[in-house]
Amino acid sequence: MNLGVKYWFWDKGLDRHFCDEVVQVGLDQGTELGKISDENELNKKIRNSRVAFMSPSWIYNQIEPFFADANLQAGWNYDIEKFESCQFTMYEGGENHHYDWHLDMGRDPYQSGFCKGLIRKLSMVILLNDPSEFEGGNLQFDYREPRDPGITEYKFQQPGSLVVFPGYIWHRVLPVTKGTRYSLVIWATGKMFR
Repeated sequence: MNLGVKYWFWDKGLDRHFCDEVVQVGLDQGTELGKISDENELNKKIRNSRVAFMSPSWIYNQIEPFFADANLQAGWNYDIEKFESCQFTMYEGGENHHYDWHLDMGRDPYQSGFCKGLIRKLSMVILLNDPSEFEGGNLQFDYREPRDPGITEYKFQQPGSLVVFPGYIWHRVLPVTKGTRYSLVIWATGKMFR
């Protein structure tokens, strides 16, 4: 397992048609305020965005190869078993939409449901619209390690740009100050690390 590579990205990942379809499905389904997963509660100081969960097979068919390639190329080599439902996320400017520092991986495996006994190992974020359509909303990482001080940032280049990173890395989405940022988040799960 390689811990030296913190994230793997594609500036040109998925095509615009895929992105437009996901946005349409997410908007048609309807969104609700995002909750904080550990507490399953609303807390707009930490997280303020609108989300919808979806699981169409055509999405997984498109994203699965990117997970596999990132896992291999970055040298993480995590055992991946299942993918959780995809989270369509909408960050609107003027609403102070953001998601403060958090981890995607919990301390304990899921106790029930489709991923029972598994933990989140890898996270993927896909930008679904053009970066010129919004301001702010940058994705930042904080490794909180003495050898990696400071904050790094991944800047999405175009619709379909995507980044994959381990679920134990601290990250946040800065407030969107203008326009709307659409993204899709997917988590790959597996058994606890040994």
